[in-house]
Formats: sequence, structure tokens, C-alpha cells
Amino acid sequence: MTSRLPQFESIRALRGIAALSVAVSHLQPFVPASASALAAFPFAAGKAGVDIFFVISGFVMAVATANMPAGRISSLGFLWRRLARIAPLYWIVTIGLIAAIVLDLNLGGQRSVDLDRLIRSLLFIPVHSPDGGIRPVIAVGWTLDYEMYFYLCMTIVVGLFARYRLAAIGALMAGIYLVASATLDPRLDWVLNAGLAVEFLFGFVAARCYHDARRSGLLFALGLLICWIMVPEFERLHPYGAGFDRALSWGMLALLVILVAAFTEYRSPIGAIPLLGHLGDASYALYLIHVPAFALVNRILIGAGLDLGPAAGITVRLLAAVGIALLLHRLIEKPLTVRLQKMSPFSSAARSSNRGQTQ
Repeated sequence: MTSRLPQFESIRALRGIAALSVAVSHLQPFVPASASALAAFPFAAGKAGVDIFFVISGFVMAVATANMPAGRISSLGFLWRRLARIAPLYWIVTIGLIAAIVLDLNLGGQRSVDLDRLIRSLLFIPVHSPDGGIRPVIAVGWTLDYEMYFYLCMTIVVGLFARYRLAAIGALMAGIYLVASATLDPRLDWVLNAGLAVEFLFGFVAARCYHDARRSGLLFALGLLICWIMVPEFERLHPYGAGFDRALSWGMLALLVILVAAFTEYRSPIGAIPLLGHLGDASYALYLIHVPAFALVNRILIGAGLDLGPAAGITVRLLAAVGIALLLHRLIEKPLTVRLQKMSPFSSAARSSNRGQTQ
């Protein structure tokens, strides 16, 4: 149904960097208040890893669907593969956090979870907090609601259009945004009514331009101009929020990084980057489990009466999170994803259809 996808080692490495940066951004609560040497460390800047993830997601989805024919089988096959990639590990970690809550281990920062929150979390339906944010069982899982929204939009576009998919998904998301803006309270729905979803389109644009030097150059120049204009937003957001200001600051910066990486690699393949490549493969697992891993290490250190100091403590927590993520990826995520993707009824239907057309 599709040709073999090119392997972008730079994008693979950037996934690892993004996951690690998000993990670093969540280390601050575990740093002793007395650690004055780290007081000025810009922990919050690591949240820009989310913007990198979103742009990479748009880039990869555009590449993955570039040669797909339009139709129901293509679209449902696409959705099956994305669900097989995202849902199982998310569900496993969610249930694990629920078990930790029952055992009063407090690994996820929540003391209790009601049934409605659990069900909505498992179904990637935004779970809203009083401040208007999204708070699923896995604290960082709010980004997965955006991912699923983008996948559903892509499913519709792949089903209906064989060409002009960038324009189609842009129009679809813009239409949904306009309807949501007119009918929903912005505090109650960050997904449909948020500018942050534009970052997926940035990745889509990068995928269309990476092999075209002229278009890539124009896009890069435009991106630099927008970043220069948005410098005050960089300083204000750090990056926080989910609006167009974040997309046009941190999101645009992520677009430039990914465009340069993909364009450079297209012109001159760089080969595998072993450490970052493996971390990139396990980036989804690291993203989901780093906070519980930090909390687990914290409990162990406190229980053992150990005070490693801020630098050693941060290092141990990061290494523990990376180690757990690598094990989860190798033992659970990868084999489960491969098995589920092979079970797709839509790929079988597509192969049967193709055989019928060639006979």
C-alpha cells in the first residue's frame, strides 16, 4: 500500500533529545530547594520537547501517507497502525499508575482517580481540570489527546484525498477550529480550540519541502523571520500554554530544527547515531514513564536514607528513567506494536485488493 519509508536518523535522534528534554523539565520538583547552584537552571525550557514531538509527528505522518491511495482501506489502515503504536503502552502505563494509587505509592502525583477520569484517559478524551487544562491519569498524557485529534483528521483526509493532503488537512483543522471557537469555552477544550495543533501542520509542511532546496530555503527564511518577531514570546512562554503564540515561537523553532535536520540528511545521509538512536526508539516510553520513574527513585532514596546531592540525584533519576524506558520499549512496546500492526485487517484487505487488480 505504501513504499518503504526512508529512515531519517536525525529525526530518530531528535525524538530522543525531545523526550530527554521533557524529562529534564520535570526534574525541578525533585531538586532540593537548597541547591542554589541549580536554582537558575531553565528547567521549563525542556517543555519545548513537546513542540519538537508535535512537528516530528506531522512530518512522519506526511511521509508515511505520501504514497497512500485514497479510500476507506487506506484511511482505516492508517488509523489502525497509529492506534497500535500509541494506545497499548499508554493503557499499560495508565493501569500501572492506577495500581500505584491503590497501593498508595503516589508515583503519578495523584492520590485518587475516579472512574470517569480513568475512562476518558484511556479513550484519549480530554479530562479537564478546574483551571481549564487537561489532566489525564498520566500527567503528560494531555499531548496524546492532541496526537489522536491529528490522527483522526489524517484518517479523514487520507480516506478522501489522494493529492493536496496538506491543503485538505489544513482546511479541515481550520474549519474545526472556527466552529470550536464559536461554540466552545476556550477554557474547556484545549484540543479543538487551541493553536498548538498548528505544529502538526508545520511538520507536514516540512515533509513537503525537505527534498526541494528552493522551497526549503524560503521556508527556513520565513521561519527565521517569524522567530525573530516572536522573541518576546520565547521569553514569556518558556514554553507554556497551548495557543498560537506558542506555536509561532517554540513551534516555529522546532520546525526550523527539524527542517534543517531532514534536509541535511536528505542531501548527505549521516548514518545511525547509536546512543541517541536507541533513545529515540524508546522516546515514547521515556515520555510516558519518566515522572513515575523519578518518583520511584525518590521513594527508594528516601527509604534508604541516602542524600546524593543535586547533581548526582538528577543523574541517577535520569539514568533510571532511561533504563526503564529502554526495557519497556524492548520487552513490551516494540513486540506488542509489531504484533498488532501485523494483525491489521485493513492491510490484508489492501493486499487482496491489489492482487485482484493485477490478475
